[in-house]
Amino acid sequence: MTALIARTDSMGFRHSAGFALLEVAVALFLFTLAMWGVMSAQIVTAQASYDALQRAVALSLARDMVARVRANPGALHDYTLRTSVKASDAPADSFPDCHAIACTPRQLAHFDLREWQRGLDGEWEQEAGVPVGVLLSPSACVEGHDGVLEVVVSWLPLAAKGSLVTAPCPVAKPHDTLPVAARSRREFLRLRIELAGL
Repeated sequence: MTALIARTDSMGFRHSAGFALLEVAVALFLFTLAMWGVMSAQIVTAQASYDALQRAVALSLARDMVARVRANPGALHDYTLRTSVKASDAPADSFPDCHAIACTPRQLAHFDLREWQRGLDGEWEQEAGVPVGVLLSPSACVEGHDGVLEVVVSWLPLAAKGSLVTAPCPVAKPHDTLPVAARSRREFLRLRIELAGL
């Protein structure tokens, strides 16, 4: 079906001008395709931005743990965390509040680990009493040995589809300074600091 408009030029010849239905359909298809591309790009950009935010939070948490050990270097061996249990699951009375009382280095290490685990679980930032941390299904490992502090933070990226079960600590060679590769669709951030450099 064609919409025609009859026109006469200066020489007296009649011409027909207009759009065929097929041309309109092709134009509409191309426009839809272009809009779909724009929307897909926006989704990918938002996802990449969220993943970058997750990595920034993981790095901030790792640096926070380094600062805690720097303030309590005598208890390096007590800074060991190999668990996916939420800090809120632990009995509150087993961790003295080192902000309120003077704690031994060992007590301070356990207090630091509990507080840090709360940050990992998103409890540092809450909205209406609900944790709103950005790390999805986080887990962490902290090791202090032979003058070296190693912190590994793991989380599930937004695009990953699968179980939200937290991952065990990845096994790495003692002197491996390369980033830990992602396993089981999870992201890992590894920070290894020599105590002499703290």
